Amino acid sequence: MSLEVAGTSAQLARREVFDGALARSAIIQEPSVAEPRWQAFERQFFRRRWLVPTLANTIRPLAGARALPDAAIVGYLLFGTMLCLLLASRFAALPSLAITVLMLALGPMRDWGTRPLTDSWGLALSVAAIGSALLALTRDRRWIAAWVVTMLALSFTRDLALIPLCAVAWLAMGDRNAARLRRGAILGASGVLVTLPAYLIFGASLRMTLASIMTGFEIPSPTHSSWAYVARHYPHLFLGTVKADLHYMLLHPIVGLTVGIGLIALFALPARGDALWLAMRGATLGWLLVFALDPVDTGFRYELGLLAPAAVGLCALAERLGGTRVRHESSAPHEATTAEAHVT
Repeated sequence: MSLEVAGTSAQLARREVFDGALARSAIIQEPSVAEPRWQAFERQFFRRRWLVPTLANTIRPLAGARALPDAAIVGYLLFGTMLCLLLASRFAALPSLAITVLMLALGPMRDWGTRPLTDSWGLALSVAAIGSALLALTRDRRWIAAWVVTMLALSFTRDLALIPLCAVAWLAMGDRNAARLRRGAILGASGVLVTLPAYLIFGASLRMTLASIMTGFEIPSPTHSSWAYVARHYPHLFLGTVKADLHYMLLHPIVGLTVGIGLIALFALPARGDALWLAMRGATLGWLLVFALDPVDTGFRYELGLLAPAAVGLCALAERLGGTRVRHESSAPHEATTAEAHVT
């Protein structure tokens, strides 16, 4: 994609990559990777991922062959920055920074987030979108513009739009304030509208996506790509991926405990109308929907979408154990609005 952005034709770009050194290790593992037919088939699943290749092409004059890895590392650092700012908007600075560092230091985050892929930027934009939505809902509606731009960028980066959309929906529906509910509806509608073009123009069939996973990422035959076949084998695929995730968390207890304790705290501790808390509960639901649509064992790659909700849960737990309630700006506008409504 980065070669195409630079002006190389799609066919020539594929030939340059798959006939070169970059693809050798992949071809050794899966010989079908060398087949032009497989390359053309797989192309449909990545056509809408334009942001990172464009960024890499932009810095290529300076970075050279490291353009894609460097672009991913920038996204990794940006994710940490966005997450820390989001946490610090509600919690004390020290635990916010400490938990952000913990999330960045987790093995799967360091591994996948610094590879020349789209994971780090997808996570950074997801957190930025949720932050923009919170500001639009609790402070100034002019932040809606930032939400729209971020969601548009996310739609051309990774398939994570459901995460911030569900965060907004959960927060808006959990609020009894009519004005904030209307603003949440605007955010939801605008988020869907700016996200749809990427999927409608460059999107791949959900049926073919699932069929490809079920056939081991080979080109599925007509029999293996029917909805009947997909529906029949989906439960096995879903449960198998859940078992693989649990097995990964058992083998990597630091990752398992960090994510597990964070999510349990997020839902077990009382939110008391806290905007960030509610939004991250919705974000967790959004991730579950993304997972259900594409349940594939990736070595905890797709599960990185749970890090931000887990971080909020860990901060909430640290606050509760510390016996203090610090930095509650995210819900202050809600309290003020409620008070005004009672006065009215």
